[in-house]
Amino acid sequence: MKKTTTLILIIVALVFFGIYYMISQIPISEPDPQDQTTAVLQYVRNNISELSPEPAVLGGTFYVTDIKAENGSGTVSYEDGHIALQGTFSYTIDVAGNVIIENFSIPFDDVGNIVRAPTTGWNFLYEEPGQPALSIELEFTDQSQCKFKGGEILCLALSSDAAFKQGMRVGIIGTRTKNTVAVSSLTEL
Repeated sequence: MKKTTTLILIIVALVFFGIYYMISQIPISEPDPQDQTTAVLQYVRNNISELSPEPAVLGGTFYVTDIKAENGSGTVSYEDGHIALQGTFSYTIDVAGNVIIENFSIPFDDVGNIVRAPTTGWNFLYEEPGQPALSIELEFTDQSQCKFKGGEILCLALSSDAAFKQGMRVGIIGTRTKNTVAVSSLTEL
């Protein structure tokens, strides 16, 4: 009886080992990068109105006219029949295959006034056709250049409260996301 039990245990162990070996030999396929890129392109096309920091105008709806994506970043040109915009974005794809847009921005170049906001720092007041008194938060980085009549300096090197005057007329160049402009340059006018 003891020999039979031992023999059955050995056979069961060999069967499990054989199954484990066969399963371990099945190649694990990586997701096809072409399929992932197609998923990213389709996601941006379907969601461009929500992704754009600039809203469509006069009741229009954005549609994509050109798009490219690879290696986690992309560019897109889109319009609504009234305005045409270009944006850049970065993305990831989670383990379930869902596209996640991590950042979407458009170039920003406008003239207006800067004002101190009590909670957020400096804001930029500007106008667009049909949209007066727009306000957006300014984000200064270690690359932001401030150009004053007396010279040019890195914006972060300034004591901004002393350097900027409430209502100062400036030109801003940078990149816009939904709620902020990352300033490349601020020029006193």
